[in-house]
Amino acid sequence: MASKEIVVFAKRLASNDKKIRDRSIKRLHLWLNKRSKEIDFDEVEMLKLWRGLFYCMWMSDKPLIQEELADSLAYLLLCFDDVKKWSLFLSSFYNTMSREWIGIDRLRMDKFYMLMKKMMKQSLAILPMKEWDDSWINALANVLSEGPVHPSEFKVLDGIRLYLTEIFLNQLLSIDISKLSPQDLVCLLKPFITLTAESCNKVVLSNTDESIYQQLLDEDVKRKIPNYKEFYSILEKLLFDLGSKGSTKSRNRKVLYEASKKFRQAKTDCDDTLNATEQMPEEPLDEDVPIQNDPDCTQEMVENVQVDETSQGATTGKRKKKKKEKTGDSKNKRIKKAISNGVDNQEKLEMQHQQDDQAEDVIMPKKSSEKASKTTSKSGIVTKAKSLIKFKKSKKPPNGTAFRLSSKKQKELGEKSQLQTKKKNISPVPSGKKVRIMLKKNKTQEFHKDEPAINVSPFRTNPLQIRAKAENFF
Repeated sequence: MASKEIVVFAKRLASNDKKIRDRSIKRLHLWLNKRSKEIDFDEVEMLKLWRGLFYCMWMSDKPLIQEELADSLAYLLLCFDDVKKWSLFLSSFYNTMSREWIGIDRLRMDKFYMLMKKMMKQSLAILPMKEWDDSWINALANVLSEGPVHPSEFKVLDGIRLYLTEIFLNQLLSIDISKLSPQDLVCLLKPFITLTAESCNKVVLSNTDESIYQQLLDEDVKRKIPNYKEFYSILEKLLFDLGSKGSTKSRNRKVLYEASKKFRQAKTDCDDTLNATEQMPEEPLDEDVPIQNDPDCTQEMVENVQVDETSQGATTGKRKKKKKEKTGDSKNKRIKKAISNGVDNQEKLEMQHQQDDQAEDVIMPKKSSEKASKTTSKSGIVTKAKSLIKFKKSKKPPNGTAFRLSSKKQKELGEKSQLQTKKKNISPVPSGKKVRIMLKKNKTQEFHKDEPAINVSPFRTNPLQIRAKAENFF
């Protein structure tokens, strides 16, 4: 009978109509409160129920409606009084989430993250209601270690592991933990400790270190934990024992040893501060009463103070006088130096001007005479060199030698000059023929020979150049 009823609930929870979904959730609450004590649920039946609840969350839209639905699904955990049924309901939720996690798209991911957060908070909130019973604590630890926080389960994805490690400690500290013993707190953290010891993923290791071990060492968290020294000592031993095993990998061992060292150091620091506060000696009080009552003591103190003030005033006056004398002497010296420097500079400038004038009168004729001597010496050397040189017979005689051109060469030069003059003074082309000229990039230009050459070329060629090209072409 129970299996048939669960199938009906699953179908109604996954319907498209919102009214049917809301009614079916209310009826499910009532049904579980009445029948949870009587019926022994199977794992298959719970998975069928959670499949319907999963698609109920899938169909919901708008953030406020989703939040309300997530709260109502988390409150279903309160319907179970038996530990086994409660743990079965919770484990089936995590199994369905790990099975359907791949099919969730990015638009629906946030609401399922919210559902996991609400379920974690509600599962931890039940423990103080049950007065931190060991059976309930162990049941929750087993559900986490065998399901979503299992280090080597291939069905569970790393996204679920990372999210639960980030959430767990914050959700635990949101509840009142004043009555929780340090042994039970370590038992709740055991699934995450085993994850650091056996995980092969670097990201998971770093995430557990940051979100659990480093947060436990914060001062704000320290105040909330009851008897945190004992808790640190138990946790430090457990981490060291797991790291010292031969089966643990070097990467995991390093993280475990570093965490255990930090907890040991924190414990020793707390002990040192306590010892220092206990051993601080009490400072003796100043005896001011007899001094106030004795008039002789007061008079002596006043006289001593006056003498000290007069002596200090005399010494300060002497120092001020010395400083004034020093400053006056230094000022006078500076003025004298400035005057002397001004006079010296003026005299020096005058002397330099006089010397420059004399030097110009003396040096200028010397330079002209030197130049003349140099030119005469150079001309004599050149004449001697020319007399000694003998020119060899070559086709190209040196510059300055006279020669006569042959008749053939004179004719060639005359023909070249005539051609150059013809090119400059181009005669009009005879009429009756079209001319086509090849221009750049295979572009042509056509015109009649009678017509005058017009500059129609895209390359801006001279009309005379176009005529010359036409003549050469024909």
